[in-house]
Amino acid sequence: MNQANQSKPYLKSSASGASTMRFPCFEVSGDGRQCRTVDLADKDSYQHPNKHLPKLLAMCSGHGRRIPQVTVVRGQKLFASSRPSHRVMFAESYTEHLHLLELEADLAGVLYFDTQPLSILVSDRRYTPDMLVVKEHSVVLQEIKEASFKQTRQWLDQFERQRNHFRDLGFDDLELKLIDCSSIRYKKLSALHRWAKEFCPEFLETIPQGYAGTVNDLWGEFNREPNALGKIYASVFFGFLKYESTERCCLDTVVTFA
Repeated sequence: MNQANQSKPYLKSSASGASTMRFPCFEVSGDGRQCRTVDLADKDSYQHPNKHLPKLLAMCSGHGRRIPQVTVVRGQKLFASSRPSHRVMFAESYTEHLHLLELEADLAGVLYFDTQPLSILVSDRRYTPDMLVVKEHSVVLQEIKEASFKQTRQWLDQFERQRNHFRDLGFDDLELKLIDCSSIRYKKLSALHRWAKEFCPEFLETIPQGYAGTVNDLWGEFNREPNALGKIYASVFFGFLKYESTERCCLDTVVTFA
């Protein structure tokens, strides 16, 4: 590995010496002082910090049943990403679930994301970040809180120690992400997420350039084929079709395609 990449556990060097992104899982030594990247090829042997996840997945996917986009099993929420390279993830709260929707919809910026990616000891206290977010030139860990979360001085001091520890391990940052659960943006994403798995990049090439009209009219352009409606809603979810309404997207919603 190049000298410049030795402190970056998410980068590896190709034969030409160029740095390329790897989509990693992370393991940390028992004393919390060393971080090791686990290639996705080795993910079957990777021990996820959430020990209940394998059992929950088995309950959801057994007997040939398909895992839905979001499901709740014994109070635990699972999030099934529509991105083909991603697996089902575990969200500890509704707030985390909303942030997963945001990461899911960011096709341009986010390459990979996961929940509870690793666990470490900081000042003799075990800490597990909520999210791992991989972008083109960075990997950050995130702590997810409701927007109304009260940040006391004691909590901020502890968070800063955790942030410095992860930076020493080679991560770019540990971020505090505040989520407003009442935001219209998240309500819109929640309503559209059920269609995300229908997204088809090739479908975008068939939408008339500069189109502006209702979803219903656009659907008519494709002879009202059932799968075309799903692709339209998926394109709205990922931001390729825009709409300004504060209401949920429906057949009467005006969308634009630039």
